[in-house]
Amino acid sequence: MKKILLNGKEISSCRIVYGESALRGYADSKTGKSIGEDIGLFLQGDNRDCEFDRQSAVRLAEIIKKFSGYELETVSIADAGLIRKGDILVGEAATTDEQIALMSYVCKPTDGMYSIRGGSYGATWHAIDRIEKYLMQCTNDTVDLADAGDLSGTYRLKTVACLGDSITRGSQSLPDGNGFGTPDGLTASYGPVATSHYFEQFLSYPANLQRALWKEYLIFNFGQGLATMRNCLDEDGNRWKFYYHGTQKYKNCLEMSDRDDFSFDAVLIMLGTNDAGKEGGAKDWNEEQKADYQNEAEMLLREIQAGSPNAKFVLMNVPHRCDSYQPSASNCAMRKIQKAAAIALKRKGYDVYHFDMNAYTSANMGNGHGDTKEAEIEAHADYYNIRTETGKPDTTHPNYRGYAKIAEGVNGLVAYLLDGAKAPKYMIDLD
Repeated sequence: MKKILLNGKEISSCRIVYGESALRGYADSKTGKSIGEDIGLFLQGDNRDCEFDRQSAVRLAEIIKKFSGYELETVSIADAGLIRKGDILVGEAATTDEQIALMSYVCKPTDGMYSIRGGSYGATWHAIDRIEKYLMQCTNDTVDLADAGDLSGTYRLKTVACLGDSITRGSQSLPDGNGFGTPDGLTASYGPVATSHYFEQFLSYPANLQRALWKEYLIFNFGQGLATMRNCLDEDGNRWKFYYHGTQKYKNCLEMSDRDDFSFDAVLIMLGTNDAGKEGGAKDWNEEQKADYQNEAEMLLREIQAGSPNAKFVLMNVPHRCDSYQPSASNCAMRKIQKAAAIALKRKGYDVYHFDMNAYTSANMGNGHGDTKEAEIEAHADYYNIRTETGKPDTTHPNYRGYAKIAEGVNGLVAYLLDGAKAPKYMIDLD
């Protein structure tokens, strides 16, 4: 056992103060409730409370107990009262004006305390690795953390970009039966930031994926509602403003990819649902338009690859729509176009894969299938935004359960791409 000190005093009476759960915030909600009170009960899977800093703090306490026998109190910054000298601050509780890169962390004494903070939750978790390593390497029986100096460093988290339309963004993901089925209802209940804060950051499939993989991954949501792959015209003959290549979401993706200190390891692209309904639908596309889809896909890959040369790309075909017991002709045509584009891009030398999101969502986001339109909708009601305040079922957008289920499938896909796991069942062979 070691005697561990901070500024010459034993840390046995020190507290570990950690950053607050993201769900404790209010995000301009008009209900007067925190995010957690509004939607926390509907998050799926592990880490549903987003208390990542708390997990890092608990791990630090376990490490200190292992080396010294001390059992330190862990407390959230909201419950800690005044921060005092001798506190060990973890995550967002660590007060620092430094701009910390996403994969970097700071471990150093500051103002009589000790600060441990990363530019992301995962980086904070791995900052604890650095503290553990330091304690292991110290041969003295007495160790003062203040004497360790600056133990700051970086940890290479894996990175995934999720590109797509509203189904990537997480639109219409709020719980069924609660009167949130229209934009007006959402704004009235949640305020103007509802869609960005609630959908994208907490209930979308990228958000679910980030909660599951936060210790080793950074997942980015670049979904844009109404986005199309093709640069088409709207009903008035004007250029379609949600052409994905021209959206701010895509520009944000390129800006991140082009940074000197950052690159994407995997890029997941799920675009095509809105294309299937444009200009007569995909079933009416001529050969030139089919080639146009491939050209648009190649442009995305080429531009992102310029900043992330080692990225692996996945074209995911259009998800299942539960609006008919018979397959949609336009969606079937779109899936053929998407597969043809993936094959052509692989032959051109791109590191590209094809995932059958349609088959995955059809098999995993419902209770079988019905032999009528009404029965098919009911079979998928638990996973799609079926029960809305308008009484009109939304058979395209998943609800919070559906987005969580999509994340489960994508989790296996990401593990295959970047962790060497077995290929998931729904990979489509491009050879």
